Amino acid sequence: MVEALEFEVLNKDLVIASVKYDYSKRELHVNNYAGNILDASILRGVTGIEELNDWFETRCFLRSRADCDFLVSSLGLSTYVPYNIVRKTNGALFEDTYWIRFRDQPDLTWKDVDPRR
Repeated sequence: MVEALEFEVLNKDLVIASVKYDYSKRELHVNNYAGNILDASILRGVTGIEELNDWFETRCFLRSRADCDFLVSSLGLSTYVPYNIVRKTNGALFEDTYWIRFRDQPDLTWKDVDPRR
């Protein structure tokens, strides 16, 4: 079993936060490195695993999209589970330049995940 969920939140290639959720202790640690108010607000209100799961959904396409099932399937998934979607897309959206780099992806850059490329 995975002991912890660890990732960084980036704005393009600038790390603005690191996040670690320890499953055994049920503790969430967020270290915010943001230098401006917009970046600093990206994880506002995320204090536990429930809020973290809700936050992952904000980094996904909408459940209500008419083509949601097609998009889920095109990612190789069978159901809409925000964490699973974010693991596939790194939470990169067309709307902004924020994204998620998981611990097992240390060399990943904005150029690799930018949905506009």
